[in-house]
Amino acid sequence: MPPELLAARDEEKREQTLERQRMWYVACTRARDLLIIPHLPEASSQSWSKILNLGHASLPELDLTGLSPATALTQPQPVNAQTAELFVDESRRMAAAAPALSWRVPSTHDRDRTEALEPSARNIDDAFEFVPPIGGGRVRGIVLHKLMEEFLTGELDDNDPACVEDRAEDLLLELKGLEGAASAPDPDPAEMARTAAATLKFADVAGLRPHLVPEVPIWSNLGDGQFMAGRADAVAVRGKERLAVLDWKSDISPSRDDRSGHIAQLKDYVETVGAPKGAIVYMSLGEVVWVQPHTTTSIA
Repeated sequence: MPPELLAARDEEKREQTLERQRMWYVACTRARDLLIIPHLPEASSQSWSKILNLGHASLPELDLTGLSPATALTQPQPVNAQTAELFVDESRRMAAAAPALSWRVPSTHDRDRTEALEPSARNIDDAFEFVPPIGGGRVRGIVLHKLMEEFLTGELDDNDPACVEDRAEDLLLELKGLEGAASAPDPDPAEMARTAAATLKFADVAGLRPHLVPEVPIWSNLGDGQFMAGRADAVAVRGKERLAVLDWKSDISPSRDDRSGHIAQLKDYVETVGAPKGAIVYMSLGEVVWVQPHTTTSIA
């Protein structure tokens, strides 16, 4: 231990002792008619009772003989007149008064509530060429979402490809450290940087970019003990008007069920936010699917 640290700890201990002595002084001088000090001979030397020598040996013991004995009040106990029928009725009323709360989290993609929809979608750019990424999966999706968040917050400049690639590599290393080694090949930082930057250039996304707020928490009371919790990837807000909800998807080959789940999830967010529409942005495919909240079809 360095001498400076030892001295600092000794000083801290001295100050704590003085503070505890001061507290004893305050406590003892607040008594006006009678001060009773407990005697704890077996207490630890570090306890509050051993901070000061309170002179217990010279103090008279507290004499309780002059006090009148306590009188126990006995009250008749009520007769339990509860019957099986009454118990059932009370149980029913209690259950009705305290309904169970249930949470709906759209991101879990509950198949029971997913609508089987067939959205029509188009490529953002006729020249968009899809190249299957290496190491596509959950880690790649997390990195892409984080890059999009930092683009929208201004922490990352999408016009600096080298910086974006370095950031993607840093995020990948952090995730690998948290989740351990994976059997699948690592995603390519350069590919993730290109994919995220290209997403911002999609016409539908670029038009809303000045109004996009990333990572918006969404909470809703649906009534009857039903609640919803989620997080929208981005919400387009202009003043007090909510223009749209955007959901980034890193899927490279989403199935029909996957797409239906994505649409159902987005509809929940759009209705809760109160926006007129929402878009599922398939970043890897260069595809944007627009969804209306009260219809079963979507427009590209």
